[in-house]
Amino acid sequence: MGSTALITVLETVPTFYRVNNRVWFGKEAGLVMVFILEYVARVVCWSLSWASSFGWVLSFQGIIDFLDVLPY
Repeated sequence: MGSTALITVLETVPTFYRVNNRVWFGKEAGLVMVFILEYVARVVCWSLSWASSFGWVLSFQGIIDFLDVLPY
């Protein structure tokens, strides 16, 4: 999610004030959608059974990935 953090920082740089807010929102929303698709793909890849899929969601990496897209 470092790329969305970079976009957030660039929004505050005076040189980029001329860029329309819709452009910044579109870039951030697009990146978040990619991360959400990645999260769903990881859950599906671990889905040998509901238990294994649920186990990954509750794993450290699964929780970190979920918290990564949750603020959006």
